[in-house]
Formats: sequence, structure tokens, C-alpha cells
Amino acid sequence: MSEQIFEQIRDLVSGKECIEIRSAQVKTLFGIGVYLFSVEDRAVYVGASKSMLHRAFYRNHHKHSQIPDNADVTFFPCETIENANRLETLLIDTLQPTLNERKYRKESLDMLRQSLGQVNVNAYRNVLKSMDE
Repeated sequence: MSEQIFEQIRDLVSGKECIEIRSAQVKTLFGIGVYLFSVEDRAVYVGASKSMLHRAFYRNHHKHSQIPDNADVTFFPCETIENANRLETLLIDTLQPTLNERKYRKESLDMLRQSLGQVNVNAYRNVLKSMDE
């Protein structure tokens, strides 16, 4: 293409960068997995979904308005929603994103442990996780 055409393209896209992505990648983004919003390598929000791209950018998502405009998003495709839920829990527990509200879960786990004794903690997490859905 000539330089004149490149200049016209630059003018039409208002100085924004062109994003190139393969169609197979787009299909993957509409599949099951986990999405992670981060700002300057600090986790802001982690979520799991049957359709990562749709859920991550759905306007009515309860956290949508709180995600900073400068946030990066990373997608982790998973084979099953169960794997996505496990990965979401692992990332939240490890990275402690600022917008994920997990304090009540830890408190609930502690209360359950005290009342039921020391049983499999993952079983508690799965029960608490299913209450959110």
C-alpha cells in the first residue's frame, strides 16, 4: 500500500493501535475460562465464565464500572467450567485482587471449621462458591 493510504488509515482510527487477532483465538475467547484484569502487574479482578470475552466485558457485570480503563486483561482458556472455577479460586487466593470480595468466604470457612471440625477445606470452598452462582 502507498504511504497515502497508510496516512488515511491512521486518520480514520484516531491514533489508536490496530489489534490483530486470529479467528481461532476469538473463538477461544468466547469459550470457557478465567479472565484476569490487572493494572501495573497488580491483580484487580478475576472471574470465571462459560464465555470469557462476553462476561469480562458485559456492561451489566457487577464489577464492570469499577475496572480501570487502563487495565490489561489476560484470558486462561479451560476445558470445563469446573476447571475454570478451580483456577479462579486459585488465582483469587494467590493474587488477592482488589475487587474480588473473598473476606467473607475466609470468615465463613473459619466458622465452618470451628463448627464442623477440620474437614477438607476445598469442599468448603466449593460449597461457598456454588452459593455465589
